[in-house]
Amino acid sequence: SKCVRNAADAGGAMRPRSPLPAATNLSRCATPSGNVAGTGGPPGAKVAVLQKIVSMQQEISRLEVEVEEVHRQLEKERAKNTVSFSHPSGDAEDLDRLAQQLSSAGVELPRQEELAMCAQSSREGRGAKTLEDLHREVRQSLSKVSIVSGEVLRSVDMLQICLVCRINGDYFCLLERDCFDMSTSERRGCMVPVRWKIRLGDDWRLALRKAFEEKLGLDADMQDKVLQVDEDSYFVSYTQEASTQYSQIQTVTQLHQVVVHIRYKHAVKYNISLDLIGLPGGNDFVTREVCADGRQRLHVWCWTNRQQERMELVANFGKYLAGRGVDIASFGKGSMKSLYQLYVEVYEQRESSIKEVRDIAGTQNFELLRTVCLLEIILTTEVGYRKLTLMSSDQYLDDGRRRKVNQFLAFKLRAGETWQEAIPRAFAERLGVPEEVQQKCFEFVEGSDVYKEILRMSSGYPIRTLYKVWQVTVRIPNPTHEAMKDFGLPGGNSFVSQEGRLGPNQRGRLHVWSWSTMDDDTRDQVCFSTAYETLCCTLQEVEDLVLQTSALVQAESLGLDAPLSQCLQKIQACMKKVADIDGMIGEVDVGNFATRSKEGSADLMEYIVTNCTRNQTLAARSRVARSTFNSVDCMDDFSAGVLPNMAKLSAGLDELEFNLLEAAPLFDGRILQCYGDLVLGPLCRKSLRCKMDTAQAFLEKIGGLYLDNPYHNALHATQTCQITRWISKAIGLEKAQSRLERVACIIAALCHDVSHFGRNNAFCISTLHPLALVYNDHQVLENMHAATCFKVLYSSDSVNVLAALAPQDRQQVRTQIVEGILSTDMSEHFQAISKFRVRLDGPDFTFENPMDRRLLAQLCLKGGDIGHSTLPWGIHVQWSQRVVQEFLEQGDDERRMGLPVSAMCDRQASADLGSSQRGFITFVCLPLFEALASCTEGIAHPVPKDTAEEASKPESDEEQNMGMRPTGSASSRWTARRREAADTPVQKVLVTALHANASRWLEDTAVVERLREEL
Repeated sequence: SKCVRNAADAGGAMRPRSPLPAATNLSRCATPSGNVAGTGGPPGAKVAVLQKIVSMQQEISRLEVEVEEVHRQLEKERAKNTVSFSHPSGDAEDLDRLAQQLSSAGVELPRQEELAMCAQSSREGRGAKTLEDLHREVRQSLSKVSIVSGEVLRSVDMLQICLVCRINGDYFCLLERDCFDMSTSERRGCMVPVRWKIRLGDDWRLALRKAFEEKLGLDADMQDKVLQVDEDSYFVSYTQEASTQYSQIQTVTQLHQVVVHIRYKHAVKYNISLDLIGLPGGNDFVTREVCADGRQRLHVWCWTNRQQERMELVANFGKYLAGRGVDIASFGKGSMKSLYQLYVEVYEQRESSIKEVRDIAGTQNFELLRTVCLLEIILTTEVGYRKLTLMSSDQYLDDGRRRKVNQFLAFKLRAGETWQEAIPRAFAERLGVPEEVQQKCFEFVEGSDVYKEILRMSSGYPIRTLYKVWQVTVRIPNPTHEAMKDFGLPGGNSFVSQEGRLGPNQRGRLHVWSWSTMDDDTRDQVCFSTAYETLCCTLQEVEDLVLQTSALVQAESLGLDAPLSQCLQKIQACMKKVADIDGMIGEVDVGNFATRSKEGSADLMEYIVTNCTRNQTLAARSRVARSTFNSVDCMDDFSAGVLPNMAKLSAGLDELEFNLLEAAPLFDGRILQCYGDLVLGPLCRKSLRCKMDTAQAFLEKIGGLYLDNPYHNALHATQTCQITRWISKAIGLEKAQSRLERVACIIAALCHDVSHFGRNNAFCISTLHPLALVYNDHQVLENMHAATCFKVLYSSDSVNVLAALAPQDRQQVRTQIVEGILSTDMSEHFQAISKFRVRLDGPDFTFENPMDRRLLAQLCLKGGDIGHSTLPWGIHVQWSQRVVQEFLEQGDDERRMGLPVSAMCDRQASADLGSSQRGFITFVCLPLFEALASCTEGIAHPVPKDTAEEASKPESDEEQNMGMRPTGSASSRWTARRREAADTPVQKVLVTALHANASRWLEDTAVVERLREEL
């Protein structure tokens, strides 16, 4: 710093001091832990590194000695040719001595009397300063005068403060408009920011506080509470030019520039009035300054926009760049940006920085390096089965120029800003997405951030630029959200966004965005899809295209509005029918036959509907008289006749993680009967109008029919019922179900594997089992389980819990029990999920529709059947061991019988146990539970009525206040609905547990090895 100050005093060109090469590399030799790099090797390497460090320190010391010697030589040379008047006394003799020294250098400054006489005769002398003024400056340490090689130099340190405040949404800077000298009545027009001379040796921060206090009247307490100094904006520039106030004297000015912000919110917080500086209205104001010599000045201030102040700062910035070898003349030519744009980017927007570094050739020369921190956001979404990525295709600048970019969303980070903090700002400024919409619709992909550095010449500035790039991925889980329409979704259309203000010098621009299909290697493939589901998605996409075409202005002028409207109605009608696949297949149009038949057409049509279509149940239900059964909601606690351990079981009824494996031994093989007492018992007395003895007798018979298999036993049925009930509550289905639907769901869960003998359907079919012959190889075991359940129910009135129901209610419960048990057939696993996805995206899907509730109840039961994969790792491993043991026993039978061993049943291939279990979770379980997680409706829907008589009753106040489900949009997509409810219990608990357990099967090798040995 001494060398730089002395060079300034000597009038030489201001050049950066070259840093010592050894010192600059020392920081690179340290590891993050603080150790010297390379010291982790052998002892000889450590010694070599330490010796190198010692030699570097010696080299530093030697260079420091050389620098000091050069400094002494410069001091001697300057002393020969320099006369300094930095600390004169205040007497007349010293003033005469200063005049003589200046005269010897050929400089004659007027005395105060001479200047006064000249001013009276003409106006030419006004504005010039006298010998006494210069003497006073030097005596007050406001300047220093030196004679170097016969030339008089005046050195001044000046502080320029840009005081900024936001007024009516725009930034204004405080400028001094006029200055009145009260002693001479002189007026001087300025239009400059706050300026203050720094005393020699004072710090600029201390001078800043003095300037605000003496020039603007802001005391220290007000400065601390209201003002905020932007130290990142501080920089120093040097100028040497002929003085406008002292003729024949060169003035060397060291200008310190800094930006200070007024925090108006803090002024309100601390109840501080800013009227004395014209705020909050931005009014002009006047302040009085008392100078050190006793003179008084009046300063007239005004708040103006920053353009004029900027121009002066930009000019100083250009001088700074030119002094360091930057070609200033190339700015603004061709594709180059202007100097003004670079200044705003560096010092106002703080989106880049400029510093001096050693040139790329590694010589002792230095160059300016521009550093830019970039955030590159890959915004993706799924529309149908296409994974789309947002790309910026074109930009239109404020001057009308068009730039072809073809890149992801690229955004510059501000100084000190992290990429995590910049993501919301990037979406808000570049796309116009409010932060509240970002929180609802955007989702950051964990682990997607990648960092890289690129060094190259900038395409916009004649400066080498280092780009520090963070690339992240953000996903839009639900492209059908209402807020996404402005961004081309869900259709994947192009759109335009505005950044900043449009107009001359406003730096605003328009961005043209388009959704592009990702490359195959980056596309996240969907696990499965059926042709039926693909057909439905294709219809939805066609509907979107027709809607977009109808919205065009040209459509009406060309007369296409009517045909497009008819086309849209037909597509929507087709979608509605396709969404209800069962109804569409079973629906038979017999109207034509009815019109042609003259006699008995009603009976014949009813016969056809009843016997020749799949709507037999509905037809039969329409013929049954109104039920007289009045169902009353009752969930009383069942407590009579409980076993000693029933309290523990009752406490765990609603706990997913309740360990039934651990509790089962406490009930002497009657876990299903005891569990059934708790969940089915409360529904029996009033909902089913049966005695508790009847329910207990039914449960005893069902529990006794379960065989002692490793997996498919009474404990598995109990666990299935526990998970099924939990899922039904989690998605809101239980609240939407009628009481009879809840009864049917519980009975189906408890009976879904009754009389199972430990072998699957494929085994029954391949061995020509009698059950396969009875049920024609179709859902063999599931049909047997359902038939066994009703054989038990209808075997005696003492076990028939449905006996007291009206015929149509009994038929309804039977139908739902059969459907539930048959739905557990794994051969139709993916078809069931696909049908549910399509139905969920249907325009009329609602929990008020009994068919939709029944379909969802079937999926809940399927989830309960394979739900042990969602349990904590320790419980899940025990269930997995049981099912694998049963599979291996089947494989042993197949091998003894000379049959091909079924998949996952080969004991000799058990080495792949971890991979097979992980694959089952990933490809079989996950799609089902993700489908259940996507169903977020039903929590606030009215409870349906069980019978026609009950339906005719007036609703209670609670039922009347319940909300109704809004009609779904025909343009929705399954992939959007799959991610719509990321915070639902099914997603947060079950799906999260599935991912965790799937990973553990590969990571916990000790458990896998132990299971393999035991099996």
